[in-house]
Amino acid sequence: MNNTRFGALVIVGLVLVIAGLSAFTVNERELALKLRFGEIREANYEPGLKFKIPLIETVVKFPRRISRSTMRRRKCSRSIART
Repeated sequence: MNNTRFGALVIVGLVLVIAGLSAFTVNERELALKLRFGEIREANYEPGLKFKIPLIETVVKFPRRISRSTMRRRKCSRSIART
């Protein structure tokens, strides 16, 4: 009986660890990319709780404000360079 309880505890623990590694959140101020073996699989995420395959897929997050500010700089520098 002691071995069955220990086995059940190990299984429950493994399930919880895998569930924890599978979940990720996207904030409304972030952009997220899901990569599978380094290749982009999905990029358009709404804010909230999302899931991935642990150890196969990784998530890279970027702040939205950085990407917007760099886009503005590029537009300005192109227009200045043309004149």
